[in-house]
Amino acid sequence: MESLNSESNDPNLQGRAQLKKILVVDDDPHFLELVKVFLDEIYLVDTLQDGILCLEYFRKGKGQDVDLILLDVSMPYKDGLGVCRDLREMVPNIPVMFISARDSKDERLAGYMAGAQDYIVKPFEPGELLSKVENLFNQQAEVKKLAVEGRSAAVAFSSAMAQSSDMGLMMRFVDHALELTDEGSIASAIVEACDELAQLKVAVCISNTEEPIFWSTDGPCPPMELETLVMLQESGRIYEHDDLVQFNQHPVSVLVKNLPQDKMDRGRITDNLPLLLKAASTCVQKISSTARLTTKDKLIDTVQQLTGDFFEVKHLLGQEVSNMISSVEKELQQVRSEVEFMGLPESQENKLFDCIERASNAADMSGEQLYEVSRQFDEYIEQLRDLL
Repeated sequence: MESLNSESNDPNLQGRAQLKKILVVDDDPHFLELVKVFLDEIYLVDTLQDGILCLEYFRKGKGQDVDLILLDVSMPYKDGLGVCRDLREMVPNIPVMFISARDSKDERLAGYMAGAQDYIVKPFEPGELLSKVENLFNQQAEVKKLAVEGRSAAVAFSSAMAQSSDMGLMMRFVDHALELTDEGSIASAIVEACDELAQLKVAVCISNTEEPIFWSTDGPCPPMELETLVMLQESGRIYEHDDLVQFNQHPVSVLVKNLPQDKMDRGRITDNLPLLLKAASTCVQKISSTARLTTKDKLIDTVQQLTGDFFEVKHLLGQEVSNMISSVEKELQQVRSEVEFMGLPESQENKLFDCIERASNAADMSGEQLYEVSRQFDEYIEQLRDLL
């Protein structure tokens, strides 16, 4: 079994390094030489004389730069159909074109079932072979382009789902926190929200009382964690040290112990947590306000502060929801426009469209939840003003 390698003797190899490489496998050495003459002006060509050598070639890692395999169907030792089936396991992304003297429907169907992308019948003209090779390369380039677009659509879809989910979580947290009556319950709610947001392991400090409230994902905080939370309270709104990040929004601090390394996930969390803490801080101030309503002056100061805090949180939430809905709709529109070109089976396409519809509905629901939270804020503001 002899291997003919055109590359090793090619003096212009370096200058042709950017050319696509074709591996031709046929047991007829004269046919191999003829095909090499047809293709060698445009492509790099390797030749092998049977299927066993072809499989060994790829097992030894020599075929990493091969862009196309031209494979004879009728060969000794192992026929082209069996070789192709093995190649689909070994190198599924390299296209195969069968070369055969047979042109029956059954022969072509067998080639397709074995995993080939095209089929050419001997004898053929040089122009026919070149045309088929060029068409196959163009088709593969389009497949790769659609794969990239598919990944882009998947990223956009995931981002849209994450945004709508995050904002829904934010609305539920605010709605729940407004009903709480003590700082410990708010600390626990923050821990639960962080877990739902991204399975974050956190420690929380609320320092609005004589004895600060501490709570963590694992329950009570160990001494070093307490010290760290207190030590970093005055280190700015966000303090980062490797995977350890503390978010501060007086009187609430959250120490995140496992912030993801993924850039998109990390950015999503650093965008959402400050808003969550701002809402939590306002709810804490609401709880503690009753203890400060001892004089008319303190009453006025407290009402003015809380009213300002409620308006600020309401504005921030409204802005975030508006931006989220706009971003989600833009990204989902991108997904919708790309789905029809992705070549998905109808069942998968319908399933994806159902997911898109759910993401859009989730974004709309966040808008409805914002309306309900805003209504509650307005009620609290009116109740505060009635005190004056």
